[in-house]
Amino acid sequence: MIRKAIPGLVLVSLACGGGDRPAPAAAPPPPPPIEASAPAPDAPVSVVRGIAIFEPTMTFRPCNGPIVSLLDSTSNRLRPLIGLVGSTETQGVFVIGGGATSARNELVLREVDYVVRPGPGEGCERPEQEYTIGVRGVDSAWQVMITPGAIDYRDAAGTESIRFPAAAAAEAGGTSTYSSTTEFGASHTIRIVLTPGSCRETRSGAWSPFQASVTLDEKTVQGCAWRGSQR
Repeated sequence: MIRKAIPGLVLVSLACGGGDRPAPAAAPPPPPPIEASAPAPDAPVSVVRGIAIFEPTMTFRPCNGPIVSLLDSTSNRLRPLIGLVGSTETQGVFVIGGGATSARNELVLREVDYVVRPGPGEGCERPEQEYTIGVRGVDSAWQVMITPGAIDYRDAAGTESIRFPAAAAAEAGGTSTYSSTTEFGASHTIRIVLTPGSCRETRSGAWSPFQASVTLDEKTVQGCAWRGSQR
């Protein structure tokens, strides 16, 4: 009886012997996913000009380059502006803003400075100018261009242009003020006050992030302002 029981004990012992073996090592966790919207670490934010389209896919067509994929990183500021300026997500909008190129060669739009529906004389059809601040009348076509070297005023008819010496902005209470007086010829003075706030031109429908008050020789008119390419 004892001898017959031994083989059974051996089998039980062999079956249970694996309990002393160490558990297999856990698989390493997978690497974190790469965020497609993140720009390359060294990609600087630069000024961009072009047409942003949301449908059927989000793309950006620069005024001087090939179409690229668009990633809107403006805290959802751009999309509501499409309807505000009278455009559609298929037609798109002309944008001046700041963006960076992602690791996948996509445009990551970070800032929106000017938005208008594409049309004759607007968008990429308008000649590119080098300026720091652009100002246009809310209900008229007069404009002021502020550059590092001068302040240029042009009336609505385009028949009168006045150049003022450059002036640094005086910052106070959230506003920026530029003041200048002509040095040669007829005497003129200009004062430009910029205040952050949504602004829309009634003539073109364009949107800008600054409201402007321009006083030329004691006559004050209202306009909209945006940042240009020289920053």
